[in-house]
Amino acid sequence: VNVLYCTTVAPFDGETLRGVDRSGNIVLVEPYYEGALVADICAALEPRPVRVKAIGVPHQVLTHYGRPEQHDEAIGFTIGGIRQRIEGFLAER
Repeated sequence: VNVLYCTTVAPFDGETLRGVDRSGNIVLVEPYYEGALVADICAALEPRPVRVKAIGVPHQVLTHYGRPEQHDEAIGFTIGGIRQRIEGFLAER
């Protein structure tokens, strides 16, 4: 398992990703709309086959008021929720 932490969305550092990826299984945790970087990841790893699991804020309107922590809980964007989604993705191999 390799963990990369990117401090910015752009420019995307595809070179670093290519240098560490060995499995083609990419889990992307984004603190914004999920899937925002999927196209960049696929382009960076092309022509290798790649599976991507994007975890972030779903493309839906949140209709309840509350603190940020309550919103994160509602959409599963918590430590436990993220862990569960990663484990499910990796079990699909």
